[in-house]
Amino acid sequence: MRNQKGLAPILIVLILAAIVGGYLVYSGKINLNKTSPTSSQNTATEQVAQPSPIKEVIKFNNGSIQICGEISDAAFPTYGHYDMRSGPEWAIDCRHIAWSMVQSGTGCPDCPPATLSEKEGVFIYNDKNKIITKIYNPQKLGEGPEFIGWIDKDSLIFKVNQKEYRYNLITKETSVIE
Repeated sequence: MRNQKGLAPILIVLILAAIVGGYLVYSGKINLNKTSPTSSQNTATEQVAQPSPIKEVIKFNNGSIQICGEISDAAFPTYGHYDMRSGPEWAIDCRHIAWSMVQSGTGCPDCPPATLSEKEGVFIYNDKNKIITKIYNPQKLGEGPEFIGWIDKDSLIFKVNQKEYRYNLITKETSVIE
């Protein structure tokens, strides 16, 4: 009988520990699937991201996947006008977001003639300093720049009038792709 009385407090502690542990695993505060990276796995650091309706998934050559995170409204603004966009897309290193935008007219007879807008072009958002930079400004109506994609973490491709261009983030130079 004495041995059974000594077991009751131990059983209560074990049951409470199991309940607390189950809650921590269920709520995501403890991840039971963590593995340490090896030389054959991607060793990129984990980035914490808030839930978002737009996410970009990058697959590395070794099959691992990294989610860069949300693309916020500050990085991809809307201007209350119908527009056509290509992108947004994260750079491979999750530091920049690129897209292009062309405003569209509505074809109404009473509308003023179409003009170039400062909101048109190819843009890059720097996630570190939260600044949007326009890397290409259309020169005339109807040019319609189109963001194609990232080549690597420092270069992207965009198209204007069926001609492709490469922009380098480091040198800030644009060159024609032949």
